[in-house]
Amino acid sequence: KENKPFVGTLLSKSEELLLYEQTFTSFTPNVTLSDFYNAMKSRYKQAFAILGSVNDFKNFKKSGPREIGRSKSGGEYYAGELPREGGEKVEFFGTAVFDGDRMVGELNGDETRQSMIARGDLRRSFFGLEDPERPDLVIPLDIREPRKPDVKVKIDGDKTVIDLKIYLEAEILAIQSNIDYEKGELKNVLEKAAEKRAKENQERLMDKCKAMKADIFGFGRIALKQFGTIQEWEKFNWLKKFGNAQVNVDV
Repeated sequence: KENKPFVGTLLSKSEELLLYEQTFTSFTPNVTLSDFYNAMKSRYKQAFAILGSVNDFKNFKKSGPREIGRSKSGGEYYAGELPREGGEKVEFFGTAVFDGDRMVGELNGDETRQSMIARGDLRRSFFGLEDPERPDLVIPLDIREPRKPDVKVKIDGDKTVIDLKIYLEAEILAIQSNIDYEKGELKNVLEKAAEKRAKENQERLMDKCKAMKADIFGFGRIALKQFGTIQEWEKFNWLKKFGNAQVNVDV
């Protein structure tokens, strides 16, 4: 009832823009109905979908004290919670996580972007990093994923260890502090800060997905290669074991 497109009068154009949104923001996952259906039946990964909701615009504050000293990400919200006013009430933002055919949790925009990085699906995104020398200021980065992550899975009895190595490239878009981070040791300082932030974000995401027992990354596809038969793999029950796996992240 609330789906009232405002981009002209052409419904097909509005739907087409929705499809390309994840390419530019990475706040919604790249998933098709075919992907969702196959993952729902899979024994080595769990399904996920784009999270949608209706925004009543109550989170938009027209007046009040301004928060100082903390950089906020535009992706820390869930669908239906974005602080905005006017326009289309229906919004798609974040990820709906499934266990089989049941939805068991949600990822916000930032967590969705991190999940795309872990799957190797990130094309391009913008990332606000706290200035290492001036934490009250922000350095916006243009992030790309030059290659797919390396994933290794070690299984020893009931103990499962997942080694996830992520590759990222970044370009500096602006430096509010005017500190020259593009040269010498300061470049290393900025790179280390970005690596640390990306690693921490991934580790929090992995903990959240393990709590839901939802391998939305397809790590099970790597793990199943260690089993000689389908029966052995199904008996191992990867989708339940993932919740107790140890995930080591390297960026």
